[in-house]
Amino acid sequence: MILTIPNLVPIGSVIRLHGYKGDLKIALNKGIILKKLKEQVFVNIAQKPVPFFIESSQQAPEQIILKLKDIETEDQANELLNRTILVDKSLVKTSSIEFQENEWEGYTVFDELNQKVGIAKELVNYNQWLLNVDIDGVEAMLPINEETLLEVKKTAKKLFLKIPDGLLDIYKEGK
Repeated sequence: MILTIPNLVPIGSVIRLHGYKGDLKIALNKGIILKKLKEQVFVNIAQKPVPFFIESSQQAPEQIILKLKDIETEDQANELLNRTILVDKSLVKTSSIEFQENEWEGYTVFDELNQKVGIAKELVNYNQWLLNVDIDGVEAMLPINEETLLEVKKTAKKLFLKIPDGLLDIYKEGK
């Protein structure tokens, strides 16, 4: 059990070392999107959040490589393996949109010019939400997020999306 401090939230765990100079590879919890980590993180040690200053960080969608101040050797880094990493909740991005898989199955998809694109088949999460759309027999994966989802008309079963320039052309060429 982790001692909770009101402003700290768990973001993931140290899964292995990265290199031999004490860098740590952290697997992020599902659905965690972080702002740039600059100052400090907390490591759950003996059920208490212990602060560590960050020397450097490299972020990817599902993981982070952290170099923490005063962690210089493999032995020091090994002490942090499998430990939970916490950050201030202000560093965790929250989406105002919540998706549920297959929520829009069968909806007609339109672009920002109200032109019919195709029929939504399923909503999947591959580090980001993608809508699988049948475009005249060709499957297309379209990104769904706060920027691309323009409108949902539930009673009419219609989705309006801002589709990145050229994306539909790629799928139409494969036809």
